[in-house]
Amino acid sequence: MAFLNTFRLTLLASLAFAYYLFSSSAFRGGAGMFQRSKRAPTSPNPAWNSYPDRCTTPNTLSFTFDEGPSESTSLILDAFKARDLTATFHVESSLLYVTSYANILRRAYADNHLIGIRLNTSIADPTALTIPELETSLLASAEAVHAQIGVYPKYVRLPYAKTSAEINEMLSKNGFVATGYAVDSLDYQVTSAAVPNAIGTYVVSQVSPALSNPVVVFRDVHPITGQTMAATLDVVFGTGGTPPATPSGGAATTSAAPALEKRQATAYTHVPLDVCLGLPATDRYRADNKPKSGSATTRTATTTAKGGSSTTAKPTASTTNTPGQKGAAMTNMGGLDVSVKVLVGVLVLVAAVL
Repeated sequence: MAFLNTFRLTLLASLAFAYYLFSSSAFRGGAGMFQRSKRAPTSPNPAWNSYPDRCTTPNTLSFTFDEGPSESTSLILDAFKARDLTATFHVESSLLYVTSYANILRRAYADNHLIGIRLNTSIADPTALTIPELETSLLASAEAVHAQIGVYPKYVRLPYAKTSAEINEMLSKNGFVATGYAVDSLDYQVTSAAVPNAIGTYVVSQVSPALSNPVVVFRDVHPITGQTMAATLDVVFGTGGTPPATPSGGAATTSAAPALEKRQATAYTHVPLDVCLGLPATDRYRADNKPKSGSATTRTATTTAKGGSSTTAKPTASTTNTPGQKGAAMTNMGGLDVSVKVLVGVLVLVAAVL
């Protein structure tokens, strides 16, 4: 009888553990815990849909880069500088503790790129925070950027569809401008740079008269994004190429894909977000970083001279990501708590019965 009870306990515990593994978000997607699901720009969340994702300036298109800086950002800066273009970089402040990344941010600002904030990726869902907690985190990120380049960012990029009317009200009070995007480059799905114009051709395929003047999102934390950016710019604004229909990193097709200038009635011009949205160039950054909702607190940030080591105050309600941990920070682990509770509940029930 004792053996039977032990067998039952072992069996039920094993089933509960298996349920935990396969029901948790860490194993969804079928390709490992760091896979990110495809995200479409259109969201059922009206608060997200209120963010501008198209350029109001006619015949313009805006590339935005989230989650950097990284080594990939340097290659992107090279590609843009060679073509006399400027873009928008929503930086993650937790990376600025790395001196080389802080230096890349300074270079981007010196090259006249627009610098914004990407909410730290360790905060998978900002709606899970209180408004004061989220405000404090954003202001701390802005302070960290200010410590490096002397300005307080105005433009903010939140995780896809993770926002609310209350968050938008807080952003507005603090002078932030949150933006969405109409085209996702899907650069995070590319596994090889063997077809360097794949991402650019995919972006071209998404732009049409029905989806004109889009804001496009890239993630400059991925090496391939930087490695292929020169080709991406040439495909979108230049002579085109022969990439596959979707950016899979696989073999190319034989049909050439024309650049936007050859597909549209009027050529597109690349512009940073402020120009894209028709805002004055004198209004790129916020004048101060004082909390406006009355409940958040700011934290100071300091830095040494350019080229030296940099230190900034850590944002509240987030954890610091080292470069090697970046992929893990992108993963939504929200289902773990529920699964753990289920596992514990099953084991307690089994213990009580047996």
